[in-house]
Amino acid sequence: MDGWCEDWEDTSRYDGLNQSCNGFLVNDEWLTSLGDMISTDQSSLIWVGGNNDYGVQVEVLANGVAKLYSQPWIEGEPVSALDETGTWQDITVNGVVVRKLTIPQSIISPLSWSEFNPQDGIAYFSEYEGFVRLVWEWQNEEGEEEYIFDSSTAEFILNNYSQPINLDACLAELPDADYEKQVGDTNVYEVERSVPWIEDGEFVDYVWEFKHLGNTFSWLTDVTLVTGMPSWISDYAGELTKTQITFMNDERDVITTEYEYSNDDYYFGNEAEVYVDGVFEGWGFARATLATVIEGEGDMLGVPVEFDTVTNARLGSYAVENEFGDLIVTEGIRTATEEISLETITEAFPYSEFDSVSTFLGKDKVEIAGELMYACKVYSETRFTNADDQPVDTRLNWLVNRGMVKSERNEPSWGAEIKMEAVSLPN
Repeated sequence: MDGWCEDWEDTSRYDGLNQSCNGFLVNDEWLTSLGDMISTDQSSLIWVGGNNDYGVQVEVLANGVAKLYSQPWIEGEPVSALDETGTWQDITVNGVVVRKLTIPQSIISPLSWSEFNPQDGIAYFSEYEGFVRLVWEWQNEEGEEEYIFDSSTAEFILNNYSQPINLDACLAELPDADYEKQVGDTNVYEVERSVPWIEDGEFVDYVWEFKHLGNTFSWLTDVTLVTGMPSWISDYAGELTKTQITFMNDERDVITTEYEYSNDDYYFGNEAEVYVDGVFEGWGFARATLATVIEGEGDMLGVPVEFDTVTNARLGSYAVENEFGDLIVTEGIRTATEEISLETITEAFPYSEFDSVSTFLGKDKVEIAGELMYACKVYSETRFTNADDQPVDTRLNWLVNRGMVKSERNEPSWGAEIKMEAVSLPN
């Protein structure tokens, strides 16, 4: 994933750290060795956290003590030494020296951002590519971090880090780990959505309901006029999971309904089954190719999982003007009235191909409906590779075994911003 500072107008940080955002500035110089972290006077302070009112700095002393300071953001206000202190020690892992720094959780809990794991107050530092870096970065709200060591060193760090090592382990730690989905189970979300064509792009409130209909369904088996249809249609016939999504306004009046098709390994597509006089006037997409992992198997903590290029095929027709102003219409899977190839359908639509990457960010405490709970945090990016502007859609999801409990989506591919929070989950 891109570094969180990469797109800053001032590129001095990103460029100065060898195309990275992971580093520490002390006395206007980037730390290049663990030895540079050791302070000989109070001027050698390292920023490690903060909130809206103040920042926290640490002074690493040679005797294994880490002194802590509070710095108000108000210009001219003095730095204040805190009563509580931390500790540090060096550990050698596969020939790599890793510095383990621990500070009290009471210092971390009021902070809105911190370099430390909030569950145990630990952060790890080491030298990499000429600079002192965090071996593990705690995620910010954009889900951005960097992963910098080989797998054996990473395993050591993860084993000493109070976070589940992968997404499956995270879900297994949650209170609803024994949940088994049943037909009729329903998740309900309060939604804020902004799209350019409604209320001038202002956020509008909705209620979305997701209902599990079972896992014995087929889809698109009735399509006969489209050649080159994907083999999954027959391979998984009678085995697809079908989910009904009911879109409502904030007064719970139904706006429309869609259906999604998936299984434990793949997402196959969605369809709004709207027919007028037997003619399809709905919408949706079907996967012409499926998402296969090309790097980062296993949803390991902090390790991006990259997927091969996926191709979508529209169910409805697509119209675009050519250079002469003529309207060119390409039929979709459901609207074809004569034989057409799947390739023709996908090639006509500029957002049909995309690459994606997903990263498990750890177990996170999140407030849902006024209550704090733990959930597994996952960040994903989708880049539409055959569009001229190649927009990147992002999602930050908080998951439990009963489904997603919170989501923040920024999807420029269709001009949408969406915020979702669960108000009802199955028992």
